[in-house]
Amino acid sequence: MIDHISFTQINCMLTCGRKYWFQYVQGIKTPATPSLIRGIVFHKGMEHNFRQKIETGRDLPIEDVLNAAKKAWGKVLSEQRTGIDWQDQAPSDVRDQTMRLIAIYMERQAPFVMPRSVEEEFHVMLPGLDIEVTGRIDLTTVEEIITDYKTASKPASELEFQDDLQATMYGAWRLTDPAVQHVDVQQHVVREDPKKSEIRNPQILKTTRTREDVEWSLQHQLVPCVEQIRAGIFPARNGGWQCSKKWCGCWSICKVRGGAS
Repeated sequence: MIDHISFTQINCMLTCGRKYWFQYVQGIKTPATPSLIRGIVFHKGMEHNFRQKIETGRDLPIEDVLNAAKKAWGKVLSEQRTGIDWQDQAPSDVRDQTMRLIAIYMERQAPFVMPRSVEEEFHVMLPGLDIEVTGRIDLTTVEEIITDYKTASKPASELEFQDDLQATMYGAWRLTDPAVQHVDVQQHVVREDPKKSEIRNPQILKTTRTREDVEWSLQHQLVPCVEQIRAGIFPARNGGWQCSKKWCGCWSICKVRGGAS
């Protein structure tokens, strides 16, 4: 029996129950990937900038943010106890790409973001289960727009973001305030075209959540997901890009696929 669960765990279970079983029931740790390292360091750089911007109202010089990110890079690498699968990429190339992504966001998007809070925790109780879903919000602006930032190698889908479950969880948290009628959520996607080594302008995705949106997702997605976990039911994913050697750290141990290929 569990009384709390992270959104990361929920997302893993909905992606592939068998992967959840490997990671959170069996406790199997898998190597970090370049995309994970890049994302963590990018977030550390943004946190360093926006925390002080709450007080000063101004962004730091880009070089200051890059220096903070470089320190975070070394710390993050030293903390990866399960190792890192660099996937045929040179660590220095991944580091340099991360710094370029940070610089482009600082130059082209950060000046238009005025934060109210950074890395704020959220807690959402699931109806009828006495279990709390927890997580963190990258940033909330003074206009009360909840904002995520992500790094990527290809454009994000506008259509998929309209149904984004993480955005729904943010909405569920904010809509506990009866004075709030709807919640605006944005995702800022910073990407580099790997074929052209070209940094693109940040992609801004927007969506809105209402109480009706939240109630439907809690009842038909979150509650059944947790009920499966409590019942010990962990269905394997069948296909899709996430079910592959490149994107799933459990691929080589998954009996559904008979081992590595």
